Amino acid sequence: MHYYHQIGLLIPSQMTASGHRLYNENDVKRLYQIITLKNFGFSLEEIGKMTSSIDPDPLVLINLQVEKAAEALELQQALYN
Repeated sequence: MHYYHQIGLLIPSQMTASGHRLYNENDVKRLYQIITLKNFGFSLEEIGKMTSSIDPDPLVLINLQVEKAAEALELQQALYN
């Protein structure tokens, strides 16, 4: 989470005077969204772009995942042949 904060992907809602990060419920939801997209194979840069809107459309994210999977499949088929 420190790295996500460092690159601007997950900014905590609050910071204590001593520098500890405090995350609220929306921050935790965003973290789960980031983890899910990362597990789908998206890069952190792609995730940042996809989640930059307040509430990204899940259908758009699913379509992007399908496109990414199709590209990976084409690459694997080309390497096989």
